[in-house]
Amino acid sequence: MFTRLGDRLFLGRVLPHTYPDETRGSTPSDAVRVEDVRIRPDGYVKAVVTDHGKRERTSTEYADVPVDADWEPVPGFGD
Repeated sequence: MFTRLGDRLFLGRVLPHTYPDETRGSTPSDAVRVEDVRIRPDGYVKAVVTDHGKRERTSTEYADVPVDADWEPVPGFGD
């Protein structure tokens, strides 16, 4: 998820889902694993991984992560 900060966009959240197979019609509730990664512009990252198969949730925090690649220019109208 991008957030506008000044004249640029910052990728502050990534939420990938893993499914048991690649069948069409999967919904988010069918996911066997969900990663919720939140990133701050200062390089702090918190990742929470929920593994529904193992019934387990783990949380990891990182500091000083390079975030240069997480910035994007704001697209022009219609782009």
